[in-house]
Amino acid sequence: MPPRSDYYRVLRVSKQATQSEIKAAFRRLARQYHPDLNPDNPTAASEFQRISEAYRALLGTPELNDEPSVSQETSPAHRKHYIHGVQCNAQGNYQQAVDAFTQAITLNSQYLEAYLGRCQARYVLGDDRGAIEDAYQVLTLNPNVSQAHYYQGRARARLGYTESSLAAYTRAIQIDSSYASAYYYRGIAHESLQDRPAAKQDWRTASRLFQAQGDVSGVQKAQSKLRGWPLPAFPTVNIKALQFTRWTVARACKLLPNVLFNPGGELLPSFARCSSVQAAAIGFIWAALATLTILASLLLYESPPSSIDVVLLSGTAFLSLVAASAIARLLNRSRGNWAGDVFVAGAALLPLSLFAVLGGLAQSSLGFTATAGVLSGSYVLLTLYVGCTQIHNFWERSAAFAAPLMAITSGGITVWVATEFLGWA
Repeated sequence: MPPRSDYYRVLRVSKQATQSEIKAAFRRLARQYHPDLNPDNPTAASEFQRISEAYRALLGTPELNDEPSVSQETSPAHRKHYIHGVQCNAQGNYQQAVDAFTQAITLNSQYLEAYLGRCQARYVLGDDRGAIEDAYQVLTLNPNVSQAHYYQGRARARLGYTESSLAAYTRAIQIDSSYASAYYYRGIAHESLQDRPAAKQDWRTASRLFQAQGDVSGVQKAQSKLRGWPLPAFPTVNIKALQFTRWTVARACKLLPNVLFNPGGELLPSFARCSSVQAAAIGFIWAALATLTILASLLLYESPPSSIDVVLLSGTAFLSLVAASAIARLLNRSRGNWAGDVFVAGAALLPLSLFAVLGGLAQSSLGFTATAGVLSGSYVLLTLYVGCTQIHNFWERSAAFAAPLMAITSGGITVWVATEFLGWA
């Protein structure tokens, strides 16, 4: 076994380091050299083994007087399970590591390091929701553990919650300004949200920090990202706009059936996965799709109205809903923004397009048409109510009043335009 002084040197701490300092050093180096988080670094696995061995050797050293400690042989059972979990993590046996950390947590529900170790193992295994849950437990015990915020960000990003992952990386960086990996992956989040300047700034910072920490593979991957973003030329702007449009249309079509038929469960998650610009764009796309559906349904009617009239009235309904939502939000002094107004208004038009189709299919059945109208109207109100409570953060009592008032206001303006300007009887 190497001298104890070598273990201190491996963990880059002084011989007078406390257990808290030892643990902090281990967490910092583990995220830098974990082989699964650094697949391009050929020395990561061996370095991680050395770090883990040093950590296990020093964990129970009596001289570390930060807290009472005993050797592994005489340590409490929960610590034995924890050390076994660390060993399994180092060897790549992640499911065994999860089991060991779980046993440690069962014996000591306040064991922060065990939650963090299990969080790391679950993330590597692809259990993103489990990793988020463990990170939450860590932050409940200590909200200033940067690594927990980091893994929250990584897991949220894989689940598609880009803005939420961005917030988690930012919090990790606020706690530890030298967290190179957090800068790197925050840059990727900025890239996904089309924020090019912020992405480049984060990758530059990550490259500088990786270099200062001696992480060659980290420097290479950050520089690779920067090289993949050359100085903009005029055609690049067009390509970027085309990519954004294609992504937004695809996302709008993917989210449409979920939001249409289950607004209570899908409206907020769908909104949370988008940036403000993307959410607004999706709202406009939904409004356009609703209008196109209504136009297509005109073929089902014996005496259809003018297509131009339909487009004008659909636009009036949409814009008046956006305005009504914004006014209600301002009067209620609630959080939210214009993107939420557009997103909710676009979603609220979708049931109306469904009513246009159903009404055209059953013109001869007044009862069926009335039923379809009630069903569509109910979905409109439900969508507006969910938008008020979940996206604009209204109190439920306020939302119960605002949602029907918004629908009545928009409907009234649309009818007024139809009768006064378009000559509908």
